[in-house]
Amino acid sequence: MILHRPGSDAPLKEYGIGIPTAPDRAARILEVLRAHETIGPKEEEWLIGDDGSEVTRIDILRTHSPEYVEKLFSDRLDEVLAKVFELIDENGNYHRYNPEKAKRPLSGLFDRSLQGLAGRTRPARWQWRKVSVFTLAAAVTTPIASSGTASALSAIS
Repeated sequence: MILHRPGSDAPLKEYGIGIPTAPDRAARILEVLRAHETIGPKEEEWLIGDDGSEVTRIDILRTHSPEYVEKLFSDRLDEVLAKVFELIDENGNYHRYNPEKAKRPLSGLFDRSLQGLAGRTRPARWQWRKVSVFTLAAAVTTPIASSGTASALSAIS
């Protein structure tokens, strides 16, 4: 089974961040799988789309301090995001960040991150059902190993 939550990632450059990403990588992989002569027609057997899962404040508190989580849900969110993405250097200058080029507010990265995190927790929930799954995520933090794709192909065909 392959889990995919389409449309959850906009390129970082839309937020004014100069870190290259490949948000269409998952779409390209799905395109190849759907075009495959054996498994393409069986998409309903191997692809699980968005299930509407969300990450809550309580979920975030499982791995972060209450003080940090409070900042995430406050007017200090942009400050936290600038630190997490290393957008301001030790001298207080922008680093890999140009707010003038941003098409979306920096705070939008938090919602994007929550969507991505919700997608990344889905494999664990499926593993509880004793189902082997792979996830396609279009974020820098979720590399997809070529062996995972090959295993998915061989398991389906």
